[in-house]
Amino acid sequence: MVSVGRAVASTVAAGLALLILSFVVSGIFGFIFTDYNVLELDGMRSTDDPLMIFYFIHPFFAALVYSVGFYLIKSSFSGSTVMKGIRFGLFLFLVVTLPSQFLVFSSMDYPPAFYVINLATSIIALPVAGIIIAKIIK
Repeated sequence: MVSVGRAVASTVAAGLALLILSFVVSGIFGFIFTDYNVLELDGMRSTDDPLMIFYFIHPFFAALVYSVGFYLIKSSFSGSTVMKGIRFGLFLFLVVTLPSQFLVFSSMDYPPAFYVINLATSIIALPVAGIIIAKIIK
């Protein structure tokens, strides 16, 4: 069983990585899609809405779930710790990001930049989070 300390450490570290990378990747793509602003999408809450705190908590909740998931299936991945983390991150991309983006694409009329940025963020951030989790959970 994974210790509580390792679970908390992997959650905090991977959550921070997910949060920071989402801002970095979004910022980079902001130079490409200059007319896109996620905060201006229909249905998006304003930044002063107290419920927006969940936007910043989400990466940590996701990291907790990912850490527990990695612990449960880590023996399914082969290779070094880094390779296990990368494979786990790519697995998450396939089972979390792609179905989610398909659902949003098929049900909402968002600009293409929304999907490109979400896919790019996930393909970069999830393997990084996977590496962090794999190194801490072992």
